[in-house]
Amino acid sequence: MRVLIASSSDAGRLAGLGALWAHRRRLARFALVGLSGVLLNMGLLVALVEAAGLDEILAATIATEAAILSNFSLNDRWTFGDARSPLGRLRRAAQYNAIALGGLLISVTALAVLTRGVGLHYLLANLVAVLAGFAWNYALNARMTWGSPGSARRFPSARRFARDRA
Repeated sequence: MRVLIASSSDAGRLAGLGALWAHRRRLARFALVGLSGVLLNMGLLVALVEAAGLDEILAATIATEAAILSNFSLNDRWTFGDARSPLGRLRRAAQYNAIALGGLLISVTALAVLTRGVGLHYLLANLVAVLAGFAWNYALNARMTWGSPGSARRFPSARRFARDRA
């Protein structure tokens, strides 16, 4: 007969997976909003480079800021609409933008390295660069802009998950 003994680190991992499972819907919505931002970003990038003749780095910066503003509006109303953040909408927008600008720095740096260093086509490089900022943006915004993902007070789905497991 085999006996399994769970360590405290196993319990911590399971709790972390439980919290992630509880927020799968929110993460999926954040990803869908992000996808809409990618489409906006790519379309604007093509228009600014091909039609307006802008440098791809400058064009990517403008396209990314437009996507940031669009994504905030969608995330605030749909993804995190049930979160009770202590921040007002304008303050959340400023917080989201500040965090997303960190993602912008990550994505523009990746774009520059991939296009000018590696030689990838700017559209493929931009797609990779945008994906590089996704984890940064979700983790920090979920915690700092709309509250802690582990907080049952701010995230009803976490409260339901905890209640269902008790």
